[in-house]
Amino acid sequence: MVCGLHVSSFSRGWDLGGVVNLIVEDVDALHAELVKKGVRIDTGPVDQTWGNREMYVKDADGNSIRLSARVVANHPL
Repeated sequence: MVCGLHVSSFSRGWDLGGVVNLIVEDVDALHAELVKKGVRIDTGPVDQTWGNREMYVKDADGNSIRLSARVVANHPL
């Protein structure tokens, strides 16, 4: 599975703090694997208006980890 990494931070909004975005090939397959292993899923998988399919989990320190796949290749950002 190919994976990319994007790190960002926000001073306000629902993503307050740091977010790590792991870009994966198949969010649904990863979701099934994580659920099977007992990982608590915060959100998703969900199709976003900007063309990604995403899910969110939190690490032990409460940092948000976004796992996303591009589902609409020609969607304008």
